[in-house]
Amino acid sequence: EVEFQKGEERAKIQSVRQGEMDYLLLNDLASALGGQANFDPESQRATLTIGSHNLEITLFSPFVVLDKVTHNLSFPPIFDQGTFWLPAVTSAPVLERMCGGRLFYSENDRILRLEEATSNILDIYVSRKQNGTLLEIVTAEGMQAEAYLSSPWLNVTIFGGRLIPSDFDGRKFPPLIAEVRAYQFDNSAQLAFRLARPIGNYRQTLATDPFRVQVALEDTSRI
Repeated sequence: EVEFQKGEERAKIQSVRQGEMDYLLLNDLASALGGQANFDPESQRATLTIGSHNLEITLFSPFVVLDKVTHNLSFPPIFDQGTFWLPAVTSAPVLERMCGGRLFYSENDRILRLEEATSNILDIYVSRKQNGTLLEIVTAEGMQAEAYLSSPWLNVTIFGGRLIPSDFDGRKFPPLIAEVRAYQFDNSAQLAFRLARPIGNYRQTLATDPFRVQVALEDTSRI
């Protein structure tokens, strides 16, 4: 068994060892994380639902789909007598995006721990201007950032940034921003904006009162 920890809360999750990987019982994961798991024998797929997030798991496939975005677990789930078991180490980063916190798995201690995340990236504002669109990322303090375009994605890395990916994933700001994805790294956070159409130049600045990262996008369709 693996122990699940969230603050003072404790729960047991059944586990099995296959090769060098621990696998966790999907139904126990759902219960511990406050979600629900279902299996459709006709499609051979399982679904994990936590809040507004849905994770689709397919028999024998390492690829899972979280809110219509595909992730690779590197190892396929184990299926035994109608139940799914997910690889612990590679599933934790995907499950974290559903949980509103930081999810860690320790193989040595056999502990799955959910910690509440303290965010310093607070919100996103998008407004239309005369020659384009102004994108603003509101932060709790002054922070250095770097924006770069890899069409159709505009990526903004915020150094020292902390965020809860589920607070931002899937947000849309029509007509220019078709989708937002959020990523938490060890020493930075990144917000990726999928653009609905090509843009011209872009310019990044830092502003105060409140603190925010601004990216001015030249919308060629409006020129």
